[in-house]
Amino acid sequence: MSIRNFILGTAGHVDHGKSALVKALTGTDPDRLPEEKERGITIDLGFANLRLTGPVAAVSDRRISETETADGQRPQLQEGDFNIGIVDVPGHEDFVRNAASGIAFMNTVLFVVAANEGWMPQSEEHLQILDYLDVLRGIFVVTKCDLPAVDFTPPRADWPVVRVSAHTGEGIEQLRQTIAATLAAAPPPDDAGKPRLHVDRVFTLKGIGTVVTGTLTGGSLKRGDKLVVQPTGTATRARSLHNHGRETDSLSPGARCAINLADMPIEGVRRGDVVTLPELGGPCDTVDVALRISPRAKTKLKHNEVINVSLGSGHWRARVALFDIKELRPGEQAIGQLRFEAPVYCFAGDRFIIREATTIAGGVVLDADARRGGLKESRVPSMTSGQPTAADLVRAWLAHDCVVPRAALLVKSRFSAAAVEAALREVGAKISAVFAADGALWKNTLARAAAAIDQLHRDKPEKPGFPLSELQAMLGAGDEVFAELLNDLCAGGQFVRDETIIRRPAHKPKATGQLNATAEALVKRLAADPFNTPRRKECDPQALRYLRDAKLVTEFGDDEVLLKESYDEACRQVREFLKQRGQATMSELRELLKTNRRIAVPLLERMDKESVTLRAGDVRKLRGG
Repeated sequence: MSIRNFILGTAGHVDHGKSALVKALTGTDPDRLPEEKERGITIDLGFANLRLTGPVAAVSDRRISETETADGQRPQLQEGDFNIGIVDVPGHEDFVRNAASGIAFMNTVLFVVAANEGWMPQSEEHLQILDYLDVLRGIFVVTKCDLPAVDFTPPRADWPVVRVSAHTGEGIEQLRQTIAATLAAAPPPDDAGKPRLHVDRVFTLKGIGTVVTGTLTGGSLKRGDKLVVQPTGTATRARSLHNHGRETDSLSPGARCAINLADMPIEGVRRGDVVTLPELGGPCDTVDVALRISPRAKTKLKHNEVINVSLGSGHWRARVALFDIKELRPGEQAIGQLRFEAPVYCFAGDRFIIREATTIAGGVVLDADARRGGLKESRVPSMTSGQPTAADLVRAWLAHDCVVPRAALLVKSRFSAAAVEAALREVGAKISAVFAADGALWKNTLARAAAAIDQLHRDKPEKPGFPLSELQAMLGAGDEVFAELLNDLCAGGQFVRDETIIRRPAHKPKATGQLNATAEALVKRLAADPFNTPRRKECDPQALRYLRDAKLVTEFGDDEVLLKESYDEACRQVREFLKQRGQATMSELRELLKTNRRIAVPLLERMDKESVTLRAGDVRKLRGG
């Protein structure tokens, strides 16, 4: 049987028996602080471990049959061992911020309601926080069922209800079975190859050093991995790994774990930090977000308001910028930005809550590396819902930036490299080895280039083609992008790249009017005595440029020119002469061609350069002969 990791959390009003329930399930008292023992309430996060085997067929779970996985398929019940990390959160309103740090990573919640008190104010706030943080699976646990009960109507009909008493043990076994059945229907935690440990505790052990604990999401870690603590960017290494007190060589996503960080002083890491891989980007002080306020809430959020943001296991001050509206009210959604007072490290897809004296709103990060005022997602209506797919994010990113290095595209997101690749194909992006481009923009750019080349052919038929440097400048493309544009233009034979120009395959330079007459006259002049031609400066410059572009002449030396056919004939004669003689001096070759020294010296140097001849002292031989 496979072992699957899950995080199971508690939620509910203060003194409704959350910690007692955890102890009844696991035998571990999650209240670890002396102050908690003294006051009899949970102040900070508490932790315990539960191992279960499931599912149990006798358990009926309405929610299981209705739940679908991310790809729209109903999950199959999976039998196996569940390694469950339980996070117990405080219920008192003064410690909701601590509670949010634990709720953020729950797969499933045990929502505790005391039978003798029913639904209370913190019950409502915890339910809203769960909704904002997208905790979809839950079990309502009615505790203290040995006491006289008040009426309680579950606010969610899709979660099962189990009545228990931690005092008498009633219902505890049924709850274990319901937990097993619920988790059996849940998809395993995502493994996108992007591990992040969200730090919720930091301490030192004598002879060991700094240890951090937290929930691992997004990928696996191995002993010895090179790591970095964000947002400070401090480099470290996983000296050892632990899962619920057991040392292990590796950790998989969904696990509660502890990491002994090498060469890390205790003051170098704190709650809210993230331990991750160096290649997964860095922090940013501005993120694009989708915001919403629950219809059940009685709060509002104003543009430019300074607020507290609970994100991951940490909390930060930020200013909220709303786009197109001045105020967000209950039941409304909007796109905006969070502009933090200090850089934070997060991913696209991370969820958060906004809270002051009470929870105001929640949302999801759309772009974890945004620019202030430069919102990407405003062009994508589906972003407002706060449920963006990889395709939504890719489409928004490309619409805003046009061309994006593939190595950077959604690296700070919850999506795997394979999911991003599939999204690029889904949105019709242009994909190269090093970059991705907006598909429509790419097609438009190719069309612009083709139109410019064709226009040049029509307007200046004497030109051999469009100079590549001018075309690149016109398109405003970098070297890598331009190289790919040329490949696509020339694919299928529509265009031909010819050294420094690009042209239609059928295009041949053609002079017209006065230029044609001048060029014909120059050809006759160069052909009259083919190896005793005038200097370049003695030729008409426009006619010579046309003949050069048309590849009808060969230029060599500082100021010499021959017709191309004359140069080819000179090479033929030299080859034949050297085949017969083996070698020849410059004077002998000059006599062969009946030319003068002015032309012979640079002409033979050109033949040396083109590997027709090989100079050996005062004589020349055939190259390779």
